Amino acid sequence: MKEKRLTTKERLEEKKRKLEVERRFLDKNFKAMKFCFSHNLTIYPALQTDNSLKLFVQHHEHFEELNGVSYDQSNLNDQIEMVAAIDFRYEEFYKKHKSKGLGRFRNVDYTKTATD
Repeated sequence: MKEKRLTTKERLEEKKRKLEVERRFLDKNFKAMKFCFSHNLTIYPALQTDNSLKLFVQHHEHFEELNGVSYDQSNLNDQIEMVAAIDFRYEEFYKKHKSKGLGRFRNVDYTKTATD
């Protein structure tokens, strides 16, 4: 059976997606991650019976599956995809809720000031 050849547009979109995944893996958005932790949003990888990992999101008491994809923990590409999916979800939540404030972590200057 012949494999379907990809069009130029499909190849470019796949290349763009891979570059985005690699960027998210190498340069995580720690500001968004900190913001999400302060708003009780946490993403957990959970081991399944077939030794694959699934991602689950917990926001306060709500607990749901992130994207329904199983990641092979022994495959490096799957690990990179998993980290990118986590980073994307944290950044998505951050962009949606950042106008509400920083939660428990306020930007406070803790330097001592000399008062005479």
